[in-house]
Amino acid sequence: DTACTPTVPGPGAPSSFVLHTITCDVPVYNAPGGEPISGATIRTGQTWYVSPTPVSGSDGESWTEIFNAGWTNGFIPTSCVG
Repeated sequence: DTACTPTVPGPGAPSSFVLHTITCDVPVYNAPGGEPISGATIRTGQTWYVSPTPVSGSDGESWTEIFNAGWTNGFIPTSCVG
């Protein structure tokens, strides 16, 4: 057996982010009110680390930053955060 050891550790969730259940199927967006990221979808009932502080998007709606275990976070509509 060969052990799997990452050569570069991934980022941890931002310390201010909190776990929340997502309440709708929704794509992840590249910015508040931005464009959906191809292939990135959050499903109803999943639990994700999200920012406790929503922001206003270019569309005038409320958006929440979501930690996706990568170096760049995405955004989802705040209405989908339980």
